[in-house]
Amino acid sequence: DLVIAIDSSGSITEAGFDILKEFALKLVARMMAPVQVGVVLFGNGKLDLETNIVSDAKVVTDNLEGDMEGVVKKIDGMIIHKGFTNMAQAFTTSKSVLTYARKHAEAVVLLLTDGRPSFKFQTTAALKSLRQSARVMIAHVQANRKDDIVELLKGYASEPWSRNYRHIPGKKKLASAYDS
Repeated sequence: DLVIAIDSSGSITEAGFDILKEFALKLVARMMAPVQVGVVLFGNGKLDLETNIVSDAKVVTDNLEGDMEGVVKKIDGMIIHKGFTNMAQAFTTSKSVLTYARKHAEAVVLLLTDGRPSFKFQTTAALKSLRQSARVMIAHVQANRKDDIVELLKGYASEPWSRNYRHIPGKKKLASAYDS
């Protein structure tokens, strides 16, 4: 069972977000029963100045769904939020969605992002918890990636990182390779 966590942060343009959405749509359209898919939208984080709490990632689907046409419609309706790149919330919310996974299915979280987490300590803690029950895959979609961020994201991906971390050299490259 798969949770796709899609970055909606301020570092992604609206055109770039549309490309990430389209990629997720194409991916979900390839899924078949008995696979279940959930979608989490992160990067919507805003800091509440009164409570000092960052808003949660949003679950776009009804947790995990087997109706791929329904999932596609929900992805298509997403809008960019331009908040913090709060990967910690993405991982925490994805773990919550995976509580609805089938008992004998592999649980996988695919993170679609263009870069660095806003809160490294919280992200590492959330990731450690998620990895106890799920495989973490990362699609790093960025043309000019920085070596320190690459190493960080490789470390976030499940072992072996070579099977669970993919660099896609920019959103335009991703758009031109949807079907490959």
